[in-house]
Amino acid sequence: SEGAIYNIGFEQGLKRWRRLLRDTGCIAVTELTWISDTPSQQAIEFWREEYPAMSTIEQNLATMQSAGYEVAGHFILLADDWRNFYEPLEQRISLFHEQHRENPIARTIIESHRRELAMWKQYGDSYGYVFYLGRAK
Repeated sequence: SEGAIYNIGFEQGLKRWRRLLRDTGCIAVTELTWISDTPSQQAIEFWREEYPAMSTIEQNLATMQSAGYEVAGHFILLADDWRNFYEPLEQRISLFHEQHRENPIARTIIESHRRELAMWKQYGDSYGYVFYLGRAK
């Protein structure tokens, strides 16, 4: 999937996957990205802990080029996409909490998701997923 690059990191994923493409091959990936020039300190601290490699659009475009791609385009995924993810998740978290309130591992997972949800509600306009398109060069 286009989001799988998150698991190995944007730069590493681009470099590793480049050798798997034909000379005319294309790549399409999404990456969690700062979309504000002035994100809040709270958002910076949260994502520094959760995903330290998070960069700006400009930095990610430069990373694509240095990894052997010609940038074919990029766009920011809609805020509705986040809402469509987080609103059902919030309901599931409550249900999961009811079912597993005595389990310390479950409580840790719940707290982590609640922190991320609160961060999105307050600062979600400063970051988002960006869809990056590149051609092998």
